[in-house]
Amino acid sequence: MTVLDLRDVPGFSPLIVDYADDFDRLSSYYARNPRLDGEYEALADLCGRRNYRRADLRAVLLAQQAAWEAPAAVRARVDDLCRPEGLAVCTGQQTGLFGGPLFTLYKALTAVAWAHRLEQNLRRPVVPLFWMASEDHDILEADHVDLADRSANLAQIRHTAWESPDGFMPANLQLGPAIRDTLDRLRALLPATEFSDAVCGALASAYAPDRTLARAFAHWMTHLLGETGLVLVDAADPGLKRMAAGVFRRELEEAPRTSRAIVEVSQSLRASGYPAQIEARPDGVNCFLLERGRRPLVRDAAGFRLRDTGEVRPAASLYRAAEESPERFSPNVALRPIVQDTLFPTLAYVAGPGELAYFAQLRSVYAAFDIPMPVIVPRATLSLLEPRIAQLLARFRLGLHDLTAEPGQLASRILRDQLPPDLENTLAAARQVDRHAPQLFHG
Repeated sequence: MTVLDLRDVPGFSPLIVDYADDFDRLSSYYARNPRLDGEYEALADLCGRRNYRRADLRAVLLAQQAAWEAPAAVRARVDDLCRPEGLAVCTGQQTGLFGGPLFTLYKALTAVAWAHRLEQNLRRPVVPLFWMASEDHDILEADHVDLADRSANLAQIRHTAWESPDGFMPANLQLGPAIRDTLDRLRALLPATEFSDAVCGALASAYAPDRTLARAFAHWMTHLLGETGLVLVDAADPGLKRMAAGVFRRELEEAPRTSRAIVEVSQSLRASGYPAQIEARPDGVNCFLLERGRRPLVRDAAGFRLRDTGEVRPAASLYRAAEESPERFSPNVALRPIVQDTLFPTLAYVAGPGELAYFAQLRSVYAAFDIPMPVIVPRATLSLLEPRIAQLLARFRLGLHDLTAEPGQLASRILRDQLPPDLENTLAAARQVDRHAPQLFHG
């Protein structure tokens, strides 16, 4: 395995590079340094002194695991989490077709490995959780999967014939009979290997016509990782929403307090040369109203205004709805971690590059809700090589870092390295002879 220095890899923002190599420059934006074991011990003690509704969580989580036929290993980990000393390492991703992008698996596996490491160090249960963002509205991100086809070219499979498009969220999008055609197109593109039949069979079993996209995703991830003890959590569950009702009520009552705090941090980040991942509005509210989809809210003098239509709702009516019907609300990117860490005793969150950047804007939001901010752990970033490609790299003595060069420069280097040592001298001598040779003219 080759480990790359992020400074040598194009595409990573300065914030990501500094987080990995120079955390002190960012220490004012994050609550804890992921490299220091003492940070996890202190946070474990802090979580141990907080109250979590562990019995209610156990009931909801076990019902969810039963719905997607999780094995005994997962159910045992739910019990571990809900003990008084239980802790969590969380990660998450939007639920997508056939598991979505490969980094979804990387995040889940990083959470499993990190939870195991912390459990050994702290000598208390640390359970990996995967937060399924099933209320995300970006269907154009979730309705397809990219793969290498039989010719090793990049291909895309997209599913668009939804059976129930109302609200257009993975939590309520039913796959419908057309998923069979989508699966057939996938099978036709996949390379024929000894694993092909098993993979296609498992996908067909998970992505059944009568399931929603979120439920199918849960079945697939459980099939892949259930024996690791990874606990999948469907964020759209009304039972979880009821346990988080106080977060929605407080966000509405104090809005736009947290949005303004994010705006201030964003200005500080930009002044320091870093990007601001979350574009907050000074009048924004960090949760959506669920009515025919996710409806963004802004604070208005008369109460709250629906940003898409301009309709105004009285403040008292939304306060009451948050208390009595919290399933009508959904957290946005800034409030989602607050809901998660209100519910779970979270030691660490495994984040992709974009998530790691937006957590830099959330320290003041955690403080506003009096929730301890977890350690933010970058997910594993991997490049998987087919044996044939690995053999080519070995043949030409190339590492992954060499592939970051311009293609023309890399080709020239390979050719130069492959030339016999004395060939360049021979060619130079030949050119010298050619310059002094008599010129023949034919007329």
